[in-house]
Amino acid sequence: MEIKQIPLSKYQREIMKEFYGIKPTKVVAKNKESSYAQTYANMFELTLVKDFYKATNLISESIRNLLSSLYIFPEYVYSSTVKQKLLIPIEHYKSVDFILMNANDFSIHTIKFKNPSSKEKADEYIDNFRNTKKYSDLFCTEDKNGYLVMLPINQVVLWAKKNFQLSLDYNEVKSYYQQLF
Repeated sequence: MEIKQIPLSKYQREIMKEFYGIKPTKVVAKNKESSYAQTYANMFELTLVKDFYKATNLISESIRNLLSSLYIFPEYVYSSTVKQKLLIPIEHYKSVDFILMNANDFSIHTIKFKNPSSKEKADEYIDNFRNTKKYSDLFCTEDKNGYLVMLPINQVVLWAKKNFQLSLDYNEVKSYYQQLF
């Protein structure tokens, strides 16, 4: 199966278009998964809100109630100044690291951040993501030059097969997805 045979959801298409419309950004600290979220936040001009539950002027009660109903109790979030996007850490889900939430319509999309291991073979990589793709919408990692890249989670396996491991190049990935927009 080729990548072109797997369609993108409307949301995946929109966020990929937005992501690759931004200037490529080097990962804040190389090979550290926690720095991928910070890099993503920097790209989208999201600022850190340290005390989620005390930031009532930034985070609406409706959003706090929605997250609580999903058993999501973050200590911090990244938020845009116009409060349209929130990047929220999820610590108790194995296959999801963050959710990206639209503060206007409460839509939630999941992101998995993963450090690419040069020692991990494609088959091992595929096995590791069989369950993840059921729960995450998007996948972020760094390319071979240290730039943050994003893939639809349902296409990660095919990129790994294509390269025999996940050794991505930002420009190659961007070029491919821009053809779809």
